Amino acid sequence: MSEPGLRRRRQRYCSFMEVMRSYLDSGKWRTFMDIHCDDRHEGRVFFLMFNRSRRAINFVRLCTGQNAPGYRGLRLHDGYRDVPGVARSFPLVKGGVELDNKRAVRPNTEFNNFDEDIENRNIYDRAVHPGLVTGSMTHEHGKEARFYVNLYCKTDIDTSSFGKVTNGLSILRQYFHTITKENAQPIIGDCGIMVPLS
Repeated sequence: MSEPGLRRRRQRYCSFMEVMRSYLDSGKWRTFMDIHCDDRHEGRVFFLMFNRSRRAINFVRLCTGQNAPGYRGLRLHDGYRDVPGVARSFPLVKGGVELDNKRAVRPNTEFNNFDEDIENRNIYDRAVHPGLVTGSMTHEHGKEARFYVNLYCKTDIDTSSFGKVTNGLSILRQYFHTITKENAQPIIGDCGIMVPLS
């Protein structure tokens, strides 16, 4: 192959760090999770992060599996969140429980964004709506890797939100009912980031 041809071929490849830098600079942080149950691929759930909070950075890095541990291979769990002054609890799907009390993804010093430890920080006050992705409360130390996906609307404001489900919420709703009724064990079979082509 000629030298120009080799040069063009080399230009098609870039390192993981270069991809991550381009991704973070894009300002549109999108991730995905493939949901598996009983060794079947049941569908893909897409997420969009809100701006550049530390919670969002941590979620993105856990999706990539860079500097393990990550979300790949972990179970999804059913759960409820109690709202003060409201008689009923609201259903949600949660993940990252197995990473409790383990250190959150270690920041990579190559990025200025990551030069401080990941920490809980309440930034966005949003009305709870279907698909809203939130983290643990600030007093729940050691649970920085946990995430919760709200399945239905409720009347209060969530101060720990950092993203939302843009597609695939029906998959999570389906498995919330499957988990509770049939004791199924859906897992995150694969996950990663959606890198823009241009």
